[in-house]
Amino acid sequence: MQRIEKQLEWLDYWEVVTRRRWILLAVLFVCGLAATAVAALWPVRYRSEALVLVEQQNVPSDYVRPNVSADARQRLATISQQVLSRTRLQNLIDRYRLYPSARPGGNKLVDRMRKDIALDPVKTDGSQHLTALKIAFTYGDPRTAQQVTNDLTSEFINQSLQARTQESAATTDFLTSELAQAQKDLATQQSQLSDLKTRYLGELPEQEQSNIQILSNLQAQLYAETNARDSAEQQEIYLQSLASAYRRMDKGRASTAGPAPGGPAPVAVIDKAISDLEQKLTALEAKYTLNYPDVVQARDQLAKWKAMRKAALLRGQTQQAATASSGPAAPPSSDPNLNEAQSRIKAAQAEIAMHNRQIDSLKRSIAATQNRLRLTPLREQQLASVTRSYQNARDNYESLLKKKLQSELATNLERREEGERLQVIDPASLPQRPVAPNRLEIVLGGWAVGLAAGIGLISAEEMTDDTLRSDFDIRQQIPCPVLAHVPILRSAAEERRSQWRRIAEIVGIVVLILASTGIGIFVCLVG
Repeated sequence: MQRIEKQLEWLDYWEVVTRRRWILLAVLFVCGLAATAVAALWPVRYRSEALVLVEQQNVPSDYVRPNVSADARQRLATISQQVLSRTRLQNLIDRYRLYPSARPGGNKLVDRMRKDIALDPVKTDGSQHLTALKIAFTYGDPRTAQQVTNDLTSEFINQSLQARTQESAATTDFLTSELAQAQKDLATQQSQLSDLKTRYLGELPEQEQSNIQILSNLQAQLYAETNARDSAEQQEIYLQSLASAYRRMDKGRASTAGPAPGGPAPVAVIDKAISDLEQKLTALEAKYTLNYPDVVQARDQLAKWKAMRKAALLRGQTQQAATASSGPAAPPSSDPNLNEAQSRIKAAQAEIAMHNRQIDSLKRSIAATQNRLRLTPLREQQLASVTRSYQNARDNYESLLKKKLQSELATNLERREEGERLQVIDPASLPQRPVAPNRLEIVLGGWAVGLAAGIGLISAEEMTDDTLRSDFDIRQQIPCPVLAHVPILRSAAEERRSQWRRIAEIVGIVVLILASTGIGIFVCLVG
């Protein structure tokens, strides 16, 4: 048999509600009154709040740069771990005797207090920098909540100042120790540089130009000494020739009456020497200036030879006059001209020896200077390596010194409480109304739950009820048409009792509703 689906109307729903009204009312009032009782018995909690401003340092950062790298948000996160540590919270619990109804022992009370503490950072619009911090504590007693919030605020301020001061001082101490080590390294590098310059004095790159100048001067002196020695050797040769001529004349006088001393033979030798010197002087003056050493030396030699020629002529004239007046005489044992020539030869030889010594000394000096010039590139590499190490040590020392001075200024700034700090704007408030529980929500939620539970319960009852209540229900069960139905017939007394019962039900429901509403309002407003 095919079942016929019936479209239910609102009257059908109202009939179901009316028929099972006691189930709905029972569940509704039980849940509503239970929620009201819960709201009335729920312990009240008060929230005390304090607002702390994060102030920037008073001195501009262009003058004193802070040496605390962490920003306010990171620093407050670290401070929160210190303030909310088990030891500090346990001290607050013991001081104010918090949570007396809870069982002492373990970390349960500390964990419970951590949950009651709220830290809310405050930022400006569009900024990531922390500008303020809101500290709140929730507790059952408003005065105690205020006192605990004050203590927490003081702890945050003290810990922030102490943390910044300690961090700044630690930075300064670290830079001081690093600066001392850098100073030792700089002294070591400076000592190595001084030792290198002292050990290789004369071979350093900055002395290369002076060595080149010294080498040039030594070579010029060597050239001058060589020319002077050559001139002295030439003079020695002329004097040897002159001495030989004097010896021949002396031998001639001893054997026969030869030419007088100072005759044409010595004068001719002197004239030839003078002629050679004049030619040499002319060539030198055409090539060099008048103050050039070779020119001056050639001029002096020429003057000496001319003086020697005059002396030779004077001695010759004197000897001729003596011979003419006194006649021939025995030759002397030694000629003065020969003695003078020999003495000049010795002087020339001494001069040549002196020039040879000077030339040897100059050659040794030139070799030493050339050796220093050859070693200059090697010394330059060594000096560059040591200088680079010294410069790095010096730069490191100067950088650390500058950082240390800046860190000392920043540390003094923190100790004088002129740096970034926390300042209380709004002290801990004394709460006037509890923040928990929200009794209105609890009461309304209980009535809503009761209504939903009652509707659900009568729906379940209706779905499981097989009672036939209408001709439609009969047609669903019996495949026969319903010809007629007889209504329920009641007497007048039954009708009156039924009417009084309805009135009693309505009055009872109204009374319950009014009582529940009054109780709920009292609980929500008065507590």
